[in-house]
Amino acid sequence: MTISLGVATLLPAPDINEKDLIRMADQALYRAKAEGRNKVSVCAEEPANPGKTEPTRL
Repeated sequence: MTISLGVATLLPAPDINEKDLIRMADQALYRAKAEGRNKVSVCAEEPANPGKTEPTRL
């Protein structure tokens, strides 16, 4: 059995909603799947660049 995970984190802000968090987790999941089996991919908002939500390799 294998598992690939997409994890997302961000800081609460008035212009961010739950759909943004789900989109980020989905993006991270598909990145993990593309990298192969048993992978975790994290998509986190960078503190220095609010609004930038590129997946970060873990």
